[in-house]
Amino acid sequence: MQIDYWLADEMWRRSRYILFVVFFFVTGCFADVHTVPSTKTQAFNIPPPAGSTVIGIALSGGGSRAAYFGAAGLKALSGVRTISEPQALLERVSYLSSVSGGSLASSYFAMKKPEKDVHVLTHDGSLTPEYSKFFQTYLDT
Repeated sequence: MQIDYWLADEMWRRSRYILFVVFFFVTGCFADVHTVPSTKTQAFNIPPPAGSTVIGIALSGGGSRAAYFGAAGLKALSGVRTISEPQALLERVSYLSSVSGGSLASSYFAMKKPEKDVHVLTHDGSLTPEYSKFFQTYLDT
């Protein structure tokens, strides 16, 4: 009786491996492969000319705390002016990269911010009404 139990248990272990291998090959055989048509446009920006300033922002992950921190960080950068021009540093950002919770903040920023022709700061250094309203909604959301 004890031997039969051992034999049944051993057969079950081996059959699990066989089922896994069969499942692996069957699902791989029925994969639908799509090819992306080639385009003549560039996927990446052309490198900036030598001597120009490139600004990038990276937002880390960490769930809702990272999302809120990223939103607050972007709002803080909106009040910083560049040295050469009276525009906000946030208007000069070329690259925005993020992961996990930081992606919540960066994607919301990229999708909902005012249009590109709207400046972040007024001449006296305060936020424009559009960006003031945006950042209030941004932090509340």
